[in-house]
Amino acid sequence: MKACIVIPVLNEQAQLAGSVERVHAVLSESWPGGFCIVIADNGSTDTTPAMAAELAGRFPEVTVLRLEQRGR
Repeated sequence: MKACIVIPVLNEQAQLAGSVERVHAVLSESWPGGFCIVIADNGSTDTTPAMAAELAGRFPEVTVLRLEQRGR
């Protein structure tokens, strides 16, 4: 079964790359059914959106969902 992990972020430029890389490594090693990682950005104003796009370009399992307006 394919697992999809959602990582909600808001101004996470300092932690995002390391977090996604760790999750990707663990799933690559231990999840045989395939996986996807969704970075859900909720209106970040720092470099988080650019970093998320870069990660999506590096890892085919990573996609980005960006909501411009903050909130639930």
